[in-house]
Amino acid sequence: MTERENIAFDLDKVVMLDTLGNAGLEMSFEYIVSYINTTNSQWIKRAGVTALRKYQDKKVKTNV
Repeated sequence: MTERENIAFDLDKVVMLDTLGNAGLEMSFEYIVSYINTTNSQWIKRAGVTALRKYQDKKVKTNV
């Protein structure tokens, strides 16, 4: 992928993670954590951690 395509891909993932975090659905938790743990993009990691802000659970502390 070109640099422009990589930026567009990262931006799409950041928006998706932000949306999932705002919804705060329990079923989205594992999806968000998987992105935090598997990406090399600091931008996506930051968005994932921010998305977890609405999850008031002990598993947030253990997974991040």
